[in-house]
Parts: sequence; structure tokens; C-alpha cells
Amino acid sequence: MKTLHQPRFAGIAACTLLAWVAVFAGAAAAQQLPVVDAVIGNNFGHLPMFVGVEKGFFKKHGVDVRLKVVNTGTDMVNAMQKREVQIGDMSVTTFLKARHGGDPFRVIGIIQNDATRSNADEPLAIVARKDSGIRPGNIEDLKGKRVGVAQAQTSDEYLKM
Repeated sequence: MKTLHQPRFAGIAACTLLAWVAVFAGAAAAQQLPVVDAVIGNNFGHLPMFVGVEKGFFKKHGVDVRLKVVNTGTDMVNAMQKREVQIGDMSVTTFLKARHGGDPFRVIGIIQNDATRSNADEPLAIVARKDSGIRPGNIEDLKGKRVGVAQAQTSDEYLKM
């Protein structure tokens, strides 16, 4: 019976360990989820994306979503133009402005501001003090009034129309 010398045994053990690491690393790499970087706004309209990432819903369905949170639709478009992200959860108005500006973005789904549905803009509202003279449903009451909005956002685009 031949005895293994300690240095030789250590070399064989190291090679065996490396082989196992290579096998398991390959298996782990095969299971590694594709990463998708998405840009979203910092408002409640994007809450489902935050929840999906936090609760692991995207990973459960085979994709690792990383979020870049920005303040405006313009910031979303800029992130996509700079290729910092692959997708953007943006309003239709932001998308249309980007397309009108020549960006080759494509829509893969619409969840709000959908012109094919009558109730698509229900989450949006104009809020006024009771003593302002602005009555619900009377857009004419806004004429001559000062209106505060966050610029470069969906509400800004709606009020320009």
C-alpha cells in the first residue's frame, strides 16, 4: 500500500476542492437571475414596484429588479437616454414627450393614463381650498387662477392641455 505524502495529499485535496467549486459555481451561475435596472418616480404611483422588489415578487418570477428612484419624468427619460436603466415605469405623457423628442422608447404595458379607458386618470386630481371658488367638475373655474404644480410631471402636462 502506497502512502500519500502530506504535500501531495494537499495538492490533490486542493484540486478536488477547486473542481467542486467549479461545478457548484457553474450551477449557481446557471441559477443567477437576470438583472433589470428600472427607473421609477418617488411617488405612490410607483408603490407596486417598491413592494415587488421588497417582497421578492420579481425574483420569484425569475428576474432581479433594481430600482433607480428619480423625481421627475424628465429624470426618467435622462436615465434611459444615458443607458443607466433598461426600463422605465413612466407616465404616458412622459413617454410621448420622449418619443416626440426622437427617443426610440417602446411601450410594453400601460397601467395608468391609458387613453383607451375612461377611468385611467382617476388617481389624478386638482385640489383646491373650499373658499377658492373652484367647484368640482368645473374646469372653467380654473380660468385666471394661480395653480401650483410640480414641473415636468404628469400633472403639469395635463394642465397644459
